[in-house]
Amino acid sequence: MLVFGDRYNLVRDNYIFPLLNFKVDIDKLEYNNLKYALKNKIKGLKSIEDRKYEIMFNKDDLLKALLGDIDYFYTRSLVQYVNILNSRDKLSSCWGIVTQYYFSFFSVNTLLRMAHRGNTYLNYRECKLVSDILTALNGSLIEVQPGNYVFHIKEYDDSTDLCLELKKTSNGTHEQTWSTLGTLLEELLNNKTKDEEYAFLRIIKQITDEYKLNFPSTIRNEVNYKPQYGYMSINNKITNFVPDMDLKVIVNEILKFTPNDDEDYKIKMSALYGNFFFIYSSKLLNEYIDRGNFSKSTQKVKVQYIKKFGFQIPKFPDAI
Repeated sequence: MLVFGDRYNLVRDNYIFPLLNFKVDIDKLEYNNLKYALKNKIKGLKSIEDRKYEIMFNKDDLLKALLGDIDYFYTRSLVQYVNILNSRDKLSSCWGIVTQYYFSFFSVNTLLRMAHRGNTYLNYRECKLVSDILTALNGSLIEVQPGNYVFHIKEYDDSTDLCLELKKTSNGTHEQTWSTLGTLLEELLNNKTKDEEYAFLRIIKQITDEYKLNFPSTIRNEVNYKPQYGYMSINNKITNFVPDMDLKVIVNEILKFTPNDDEDYKIKMSALYGNFFFIYSSKLLNEYIDRGNFSKSTQKVKVQYIKKFGFQIPKFPDAI
């Protein structure tokens, strides 16, 4: 079964290939990330409409900021990956579920940055800095309000710069992350060719249609904050599902999906859902490493860290 076919290749071509000529070393990460770019690298303002800002950047500045964010989220994913593998039978089921959730959350954020989109929270001080810059560029007062912002990067045919579209959302960080992933999934499914990749992605979408886009976050909140789950964990009445990080195992389990309200089953599907997108982001990152001008310093640290625990940075095939 070809899981990573034409749709995956389109994501790679459209979003990873533009990054190939850029790299960000460890000592430059502080100066190459989205928030730093917003506070220090804005070049122009293309338009404003109902708390949506189209902000222009030098192409190199914005793509390197994106790479810095990708590195940050992938590193966080790897740390959680090691935590999960090291503690399969050592954590309470509740804390294991929370750890699995953050592994999924960081993996999805890695993938979204790779697809030139995501969300970021801007506090009062950050908004004040951005407002002052945009006001100076616009010639009239602009007040960017604190809160969570959805963003994506786009090109204009008449410009060599890149545009960051920034739009305020009422959703929180976690809810918006899963919602943006749903939008990306819809884009992948726009190619209606009835092949194996399409069939598999339709099942992924069926899971979120059944349980809602942010169901991994909902499960995490319930397990982490509702008192009864602590006692359920002690009495072995709730189970943390830790799937093998193997494409064949994960795909075959997802293919068996049947709508079910059983608590353990939803926890299992949440883990499988998140692990699949870790595989997706890992494959895209390896495309960048194999083809691009990647930072050997950041990669060396990751490899050494994961080897210390007896593991290797995983690589995955296209098909099972």
